[in-house]
Amino acid sequence: MSENIILILLLLIAFFLYSSWRKKNDSDTMSIELSNLEEGLKSLKNWVEITEKSNKTIAKKLAEAKRYNKYLYLSREHHMFDVLDEFLKQAPNLEKDEQ
Repeated sequence: MSENIILILLLLIAFFLYSSWRKKNDSDTMSIELSNLEEGLKSLKNWVEITEKSNKTIAKKLAEAKRYNKYLYLSREHHMFDVLDEFLKQAPNLEKDEQ
């Protein structure tokens, strides 16, 4: 009878040791995955910053194009007085661009 109890105790100890070893391996795997996710997040943040800078540059160029679009349209239509008026409206913007 004592042999059975000793055998059961050894099996329980072995089971608990295996469980704790398994949990340690799982936590190691999770920490590696977490590290990989953190690196991916840093990379993603860098790409977002680059994209935001590109978007700002594109928005600035688009604003410039819209600003002169009416001037170009009127000059193609040969409405010289309208072209002159539009050009005079844009004169302060031209001074800003030169600076």
